[in-house]
Amino acid sequence: MVNGLRKSYETIIRRIENIAVIDDQYSGVFLVEPFDEYFDFSPRIFIVGRETAGWNTDNNKNTIARIQDNIEKNEVSITINDSLTRYKKHLGDGKGRGFKRFFSKLAKETGRPKEAREKSITYANAYAWDFNNKTPQDQPDFKYLETISRELLRTQIDYLKPDIIIFAATITGLDNYIRKLFPERENLDPFVAKKFWHFKAEGIDCFRIAHPRSINGEHPKYRELVIDEVKKIIAEKHL
Repeated sequence: MVNGLRKSYETIIRRIENIAVIDDQYSGVFLVEPFDEYFDFSPRIFIVGRETAGWNTDNNKNTIARIQDNIEKNEVSITINDSLTRYKKHLGDGKGRGFKRFFSKLAKETGRPKEAREKSITYANAYAWDFNNKTPQDQPDFKYLETISRELLRTQIDYLKPDIIIFAATITGLDNYIRKLFPERENLDPFVAKKFWHFKAEGIDCFRIAHPRSINGEHPKYRELVIDEVKKIIAEKHL
C-alpha cells in the first residue's frame, strides 16, 4: 500500500515540471503517509486541514524550484521522502495547538488509547503548499497548484480508505473544493451554512466544520457536534 501511494505521489508531483512559478516562496509539498496504527482502529478517521502555514519548510530550501530540480534529476523520491519525514516529525511537536487539541480529543473520545492517539488518525490538507507561511489562494499559480493538491488528496483517500473524513478548515471556496472532490454526495442533517455540513460520499461519512482554532460564535459547539456524530456512527455500526 505504501509503495503504491508513493508511486502515485511521484506521478502527480512530476506534473509540477510544467509550471513556471512567478514568486517562489512556497513551502515544501505536504504529503501524507499513515502510521501502522491508522489501520488498527475502526472507524478509520481522516482529518483535512487547510495548508501548513509555515511549518512545512526545512532550512528555507523547499521551493517549487527544488522540486523541479529533483524532477529533472529523476530524484522525485528525495522530495517525497523529505516531505514524509517532516510530516511524521510534525506530529510530535507543539505547533498547530488548536488543531492538535481537536485531533487529540477526537482520538480520545473515539476510544483510542493514549499511546496510539497521535498515530491512529491521519490528517491531510486541502492545499499541499503554503506561500510565505500563508494561504496560497492569492497567488497567480494557485489554480494549477490547487488542482494538484486535490489530486494528491484524492489519492490519499483512495489508498487510505477512510470511514470518516472531517474537513476542519476555514477557507474561502472550501465547499466548492469538496464538491469537485466528491461530485456525487448525499447531504444529511443537520446542515448549518458555513458551520456544519454532513454528507455521505463513496460510502464515507464526511463532515465540514471551521478550523479548530476558530473560537468565535458557535464554532466550538459544532466541533463538539462532529465528535458526537462520529460517536453515534461508531455506536450504530458497532465499530
